[in-house]
Amino acid sequence: MKDRILRAGKFRFPARSFFLDQQYAWLFRQSVECTLPKFPPSNVVSFPSMRTIQTLDYSEARQAVDLIVEKALQMKKAVVVAVADAHGDLICFARMDGAPVSSIRVAMNKAWTAARERKSTKEIGEKVKHPEKGHDIAYYGDPNYVGWGGGIPVRKNSEVIGAVSVSGLSSTEDIALAELGVELIALS
Repeated sequence: MKDRILRAGKFRFPARSFFLDQQYAWLFRQSVECTLPKFPPSNVVSFPSMRTIQTLDYSEARQAVDLIVEKALQMKKAVVVAVADAHGDLICFARMDGAPVSSIRVAMNKAWTAARERKSTKEIGEKVKHPEKGHDIAYYGDPNYVGWGGGIPVRKNSEVIGAVSVSGLSSTEDIALAELGVELIALS
């Protein structure tokens, strides 16, 4: 005997696998029609299903890295540069010849921290070091958080779209170079 297909609304069920005969099929159809709510319910408030988040793209990140590397070459110093998206994930990275190996992870963590916290890493470091209101950096709950200056969030239309960080020099030099990259991206 051929398998019959039972239609219940938009769903199709093989009649043979679910029902022994037409009597049970009819009973099932009746219960489905009675129990399924009508969509959308009239008392439910609808919200947009997606949110668009602006973020940096590779070309902007690469321009910032190139500018910072060029400026560091003029200063005759070696740095590590990291650019992250709005979530803190790495988009572009450069380690100049002679830059400290330890600065690789520090630069990536600075960019990650600045993007995630939506504030500069220097500001976070000052908050942690405060004698009365300070707290352990572990308070943030992740070992990637850093409080050394040099990680700066990039804002467009008052929304953080990424972060630029520099490591390998003093904190003030790292900040100055990172600001060059942030300004370049903000103006584009």
